[in-house]
Amino acid sequence: MASIRTYRCTHTLCRFELYLTRNMPVWHPETPVRLQKLPVPAEAQQYVTGYRSDSFCRYCRKAVPMRDDRVCSQCERGGIYEEEGGRSCPTCLVGRLMLVHQSVH
Repeated sequence: MASIRTYRCTHTLCRFELYLTRNMPVWHPETPVRLQKLPVPAEAQQYVTGYRSDSFCRYCRKAVPMRDDRVCSQCERGGIYEEEGGRSCPTCLVGRLMLVHQSVH
């Protein structure tokens, strides 16, 4: 199931927000807009070229595609975690990232 997770820093002066996707379809460029829905309709399966999940890199501070080896595709360093909830905020280092919303399709 596809999902979008929203994390927010608990420190009241920071309020850093992070949006990460999980199992989101990657659509073929020729896909009609009317078929680009979640969940993916049966008639649209032929237009899905793959599925993408994002992770947050603690070194370059970007949302990057998740890889099996948990190495960032941008900076080629580790520091990728499957779950960000409860980890320290990368901006203020005082607060913690808490899951505040999850949209599942």
